[in-house]
Amino acid sequence: NRHIKFGVLLEKARELEASFIATGHYARKGVDRQEERFFIEEGVDASKDQSYVLFGLTQEQLARTLLPLGGLTKSEVRALAQEIGLRVHDKPDSQEICFVKSDYGQFIERVASERLPGGGNLLDESGRVIGRHQGSHQFTIGQRKRLGITRPSPYYVTRIDAEKNEVTVGSEEGLLRRRMTVGRMNWFSRRPPAEVMVKIRSKGPKTYATLATAGEEAEVLFHSPQKAVTPGQAAVFYAGSRVLGGGWIKNTAV
Repeated sequence: NRHIKFGVLLEKARELEASFIATGHYARKGVDRQEERFFIEEGVDASKDQSYVLFGLTQEQLARTLLPLGGLTKSEVRALAQEIGLRVHDKPDSQEICFVKSDYGQFIERVASERLPGGGNLLDESGRVIGRHQGSHQFTIGQRKRLGITRPSPYYVTRIDAEKNEVTVGSEEGLLRRRMTVGRMNWFSRRPPAEVMVKIRSKGPKTYATLATAGEEAEVLFHSPQKAVTPGQAAVFYAGSRVLGGGWIKNTAV
């Protein structure tokens, strides 16, 4: 979003001498008059809200962005589209990333095969080798299918070490984390509060946490342990429906 949709696209808009770009994201843009800052707010249609994916926008990008669907529900948008004769008014909703037509593992193998390490070890939580896998890029934290291991109680992927090409599996309880470090922060708010709500996945719920910021990083303590907190995914901080900012999960701790 930051580099393509609101980066390259905005450059093209400047070439065309356009004042704004408008997107179909279900989110709203607001202005904090005291801080003189733009911010993103959740869309009114909670089931379609996309505020989570817009946390990385700069103030310059937000200044030139319009979000006309944020105050509408999806059903209202479809009705308006049908009213004005748009053929896509009943088009099925897109899922996940629109340009990934296969699963993520196959996409990575197709576009970056020369950078993949090949097979590696499956470990249990004690570090014992219990099997082999065909590439750590095929797994995500919390996954329990397609592990190639059977036992009475299911295994879950609890840790991925991409540098060593090792995947650790364990019990469902092993997925719980109390802390995380978030890097490459982008703040809409100049003074984020110590007590916030945070999302660690786009369709997941917000949960209460204590926040401590230091430069471009933030240390986060969840008020209750969270399952499958995944390094590499976004963490987005909220005050009510307002997005305060966000970053990328670096590491986690029990």
